[in-house]
Amino acid sequence: MCEWEGGAIGSVHISTAEAGREERLEIVGSKGTMKVVKDKSFTVTLLEEDFRDYVLRPGVTTKSPETTEMGINMEDGAGSHREVYQNFHSAILNGTPLLIGAQEGRMEVELSNAMTLSSFRKAEVRFPLDRGEVDTLFDELIAGQHPVKDL
Repeated sequence: MCEWEGGAIGSVHISTAEAGREERLEIVGSKGTMKVVKDKSFTVTLLEEDFRDYVLRPGVTTKSPETTEMGINMEDGAGSHREVYQNFHSAILNGTPLLIGAQEGRMEVELSNAMTLSSFRKAEVRFPLDRGEVDTLFDELIAGQHPVKDL
């Protein structure tokens, strides 16, 4: 679960064990969702009312708030691992602008580290992360102090 300073809430679910489901990035929040599917479709669904307010209204049962859905066209390319590495190679050799800049890449790593830290510590984390705490966890993982449990 995620909560932002303005009070917005959301959730993150990552799995490599969902056979038969489309590869996707889906961000779900209290005011709507954003979904990017592997075939490059991009959909934004907005709730007419913040879900937190909606469920507190008298008489609300199992019906969801009204929604507005928007499909957004995305350009082809610039997303596969091969394309990213080709772009990186071209940036080094030819000065080609990077598809994803350093700041965006750092934010992605910070988010991934936050999810890992929160999961192993079973605790809430805040940004910016404490680098020492992340390094300590990674040292523990490398030393085998957190064995993966049998599924």
